[in-house]
Amino acid sequence: MLGRLKMPIDQAIKEYVTFCSKVFSDKKWQSGNEKFRASVFEASMEAMIKSSGLSPNALLQDYDSQSCKSFVVALPAFNMTPRCFRSYIVGANPGPNCTIVQAARATTANPEFFKPVVITDGGIPESFIAGNFGYNNPSRSVIKETESAFGHSALVACFVSIGAGKLDPPSVQKTDMKHMLDSLSQAVADSEKIAEELEDQYQHVPDVFFRLNVEQGLQKCAWDDWKKFTSSGKNT
Repeated sequence: MLGRLKMPIDQAIKEYVTFCSKVFSDKKWQSGNEKFRASVFEASMEAMIKSSGLSPNALLQDYDSQSCKSFVVALPAFNMTPRCFRSYIVGANPGPNCTIVQAARATTANPEFFKPVVITDGGIPESFIAGNFGYNNPSRSVIKETESAFGHSALVACFVSIGAGKLDPPSVQKTDMKHMLDSLSQAVADSEKIAEELEDQYQHVPDVFFRLNVEQGLQKCAWDDWKKFTSSGKNT
């Protein structure tokens, strides 16, 4: 939204709240693995893109060299190796040049909430799920992308990592299967370990790496609980 759609921050927040209220208030009632409808997600994304002055089928890649470079991460369902979907062009491993909607679907296709998205690139269809399984914090990917976009000799002047609120530490005090799986899923999705590693990496380089996150108050705020945005704002 801030990158490819070039939205100001205030507008992006407003559009995001509207988007979530549409997508996450339409829960599926029939049996199935996913809670929400991918079709509603896609229609809401298309409306947002159209309101930004672009075609609903606009490609993710932006050929304006002055535009802000942005990317998202998703996982191929076949081998779970992270894949970057970029708004800019790189020389090696360019990734699929899909639509903005497809990229948004890929990076948010958490199997609990949405079905995987199939993207065809070069005539080959591939199924993608969200990057939250081990890649909730894509900061390491940001460093690699900086090298791909600007060259290996480019120096990082400022690196700001923004979290979505700290989680409670995972617990394995209960040994029933559901609790164990929930704890493992939480551990895999935790983004603080990467942030702590980068803080150590940049500790002798002052005023370069900054980690901004909410310490308390968002532990019980579910990914799909858009009605808690007000409390989220108060705790931020």
